[in-house]
Amino acid sequence: MADFPTSIYTQTDLTCADVRLPKDIVNSLKDEVIALETKVGKDSSAVTTSFDYKLNNTASGNALSATNKIVDTDFTDTADVGWLNFTPTLTYSSADSPQFVVTIADDYTSTLREGGKLELVQSATTKYFRIVKCTYSAPTTTVVLNGGTDYTLAAATITDVRYSYETAPENWPLDDAKWTVTASPSDYLDQTSLGTYKNVGEITLGIGTWSLGFKCLSMVQSITNGRSMFYGYDTASPSTTTGTVLEPFFAETEVTTYDNTGDVTGMGIAHTSQLQNLITITTKRTIYFNANVESGAVRGRLRNIKLFATLNYK
Repeated sequence: MADFPTSIYTQTDLTCADVRLPKDIVNSLKDEVIALETKVGKDSSAVTTSFDYKLNNTASGNALSATNKIVDTDFTDTADVGWLNFTPTLTYSSADSPQFVVTIADDYTSTLREGGKLELVQSATTKYFRIVKCTYSAPTTTVVLNGGTDYTLAAATITDVRYSYETAPENWPLDDAKWTVTASPSDYLDQTSLGTYKNVGEITLGIGTWSLGFKCLSMVQSITNGRSMFYGYDTASPSTTTGTVLEPFFAETEVTTYDNTGDVTGMGIAHTSQLQNLITITTKRTIYFNANVESGAVRGRLRNIKLFATLNYK
């Protein structure tokens, strides 16, 4: 009958009279069995190097627990379904709201990745953040977090950290509005500087992948067919003589049919435009919404302008 795991095997060395195999072979096998049993550890082992001791003693003096390598809750969901415990210490570094930077000793880039979700407690308040960047430069992992419209970090202790890559872990704010930046510029009218891009509005985005878009009512008036108004995003505000809009972040309103009835102001074409595409931001920056009424038109107008960008992670 096997002694293990109640106790470690204690068979004494065999002699030639005990077995027909060479005794050195048998004794060597016996030594290997005892070494394995000792490393695993008997039930409630007091041997601090055994697996049994390490898995059942999570006090701060336990070597593995102290370095946050094995704690029994590390591998299971907590009471908040969908979250996993993260035991290393997060240290506040800096803020550029809604972006915040924390640091961690050692390399955790394989655990905390772009797009992940983080739950933590600071000043007795539970807060939620998107991980938008995670890098390691020995000996420190640097994590950039986005707190959306509701959450900020301060230079205070961070505790009870959990992470998730689930779509909807418990209590995570699912409303896209919580992770959306918006701007509503004033109506735009151009009837004097035709052929030149003008800045209409702007929106500031932090690090991350964003679904960037706009909505507006556009109108262009012309006495010549084929005259257009272009409007959309660019990474620079136009000067008085130059300017562009980026592919695929622009729209066009064009006069395609014209019937000269004697009205020198020509005809107007108006419609509602809505456009949305992905953009990746590597450094917090301002994105500009520009417009250009093509030379030969009479005027162009944008109304009910809405600029918006939503962090594009699920």
